[in-house]
Amino acid sequence: MYPNPTTGTVTLPTSSDGPMAWSLWSTTASRIDGGQGMAAGGRLVISLPASLPAGRYMLCVHPENRPSAIRSYTIVMN
Repeated sequence: MYPNPTTGTVTLPTSSDGPMAWSLWSTTASRIDGGQGMAAGGRLVISLPASLPAGRYMLCVHPENRPSAIRSYTIVMN
């Protein structure tokens, strides 16, 4: 995943193209945001909420048709 730390947009590698679901969590396990995106060319670009304060977060991503194939990333927001 890059860039990390980020200022709002991250790019994630994916093993397949197609619809992906994502969710953003705080370090206290509170869900902050989520959405859907389309992976293409082996990557998914996610724009994080503009109002997100600086800190550490957990980003979880999975193909929409395979929720058990979840991948988690720790991101740092500047």
